[in-house]
Amino acid sequence: MLCGVPKISWQQKVKQILAHRSHDDNWHDQLNEKQLIKAVQTWIKDSQYFETKCQEYKLKFFDLSDDFTSRLEAVEKFLVKNSSFNS
Repeated sequence: MLCGVPKISWQQKVKQILAHRSHDDNWHDQLNEKQLIKAVQTWIKDSQYFETKCQEYKLKFFDLSDDFTSRLEAVEKFLVKNSSFNS
């Protein structure tokens, strides 16, 4: 099981990240704008690759491109349902 953001533009994702910045110590707080753009572009490119590989190997892939929060909830439910701790 993997998740990523393969179907979003880097501009849109950067805008989302900046809109949800908090005062917590998030991974992106240490990056300047240029570094953040590069990180997001890499994240999207990697997500596209992993989505393809998941399809190829018939693995579950969660696309977090749209509605990030509710998709994360779906990932959590999947993990809880398929956890060995539930046995």
